[in-house]
Amino acid sequence: MTAGSLLARTFAIFFQNFLPFTLITALIHVPLLLYTAFGAIDETLGTVIDNASLVLGPVATGALTYSVVERLRGNAPSLGQSLSIGFGRLLPVLGVAILSGLAIFGGTLLLVIPGVILACMLYVAVPVAVIEKPGLIASLKRSNELTDGAKMIIFAAVLVIGLLQFGLAFAMGGFIFVGDLFHPRGLLLAIVALSIVSSTLTAVAAAVAYSELRRDKEGVDIDGLASVFD
Repeated sequence: MTAGSLLARTFAIFFQNFLPFTLITALIHVPLLLYTAFGAIDETLGTVIDNASLVLGPVATGALTYSVVERLRGNAPSLGQSLSIGFGRLLPVLGVAILSGLAIFGGTLLLVIPGVILACMLYVAVPVAVIEKPGLIASLKRSNELTDGAKMIIFAAVLVIGLLQFGLAFAMGGFIFVGDLFHPRGLLLAIVALSIVSSTLTAVAAAVAYSELRRDKEGVDIDGLASVFD
C-alpha cells in the first residue's frame, strides 16, 4: 500500500458509490438534520452539532465499512443491510471511537505530534471493531498492529483528504456569502451537509486502508475479508 494507491482506491470507491454511501450517512444523521432544521437557533445549537457529529460519524463508519467491503467484492448491499450492520455494532464502535478520541486528544496535548502518531496508529480501529469484533482495547491494539510500518502512508493520505475537505468547506462558505444566502439556519444545515459528505469520505478511506493492510500484511483477499458477513 502506498499513499497514492490508498487515495486512488478511496476516491474511486467514493465517487462510484457517492449517492448510496452518502445516503447511508445522511440517514444516520437524520436526527441531527431534524434538530438543526427545527430546533431553536441559540448558542447551544453549534455545540449539539459538533457533539452529535462525533457520535454519528463512527456509526456511519461502521455501516460504510460493510458497504465498502461488499462493493470491493462486487456486490451491491442494500441500505437496510448497511444500516443494520452499522447499528448492530453501535456500542463497540462508539466505545472504540471514544477511546481512540481520548487517546488522540491526550496525545495532542503533548505538543501535537504524539496525537498525530496516535491518530495514524488507531486509524483502522473502527473497521477492526466491525469486522473482527475483538473487543474495545483489542481493537485499538489490532489497529496498531496493522498500521505498523504504514503510519507515514496513512498520514500522507489523511493530510490530502483533510486539505480537500477544508477546501470544500471554504468554497461552500464563499458560495453562501457571495450568493447572499447567508442565514443562520441555512448555514448550519450547510455545515451538517458538509459533515455528512466528509464523514462518508473519511469512512470510505478507513475501510479501504483496512482492506489494503489486511491484504498486504496477511494475504487476506476481499472475499476472505467479507466472509464474516456471509
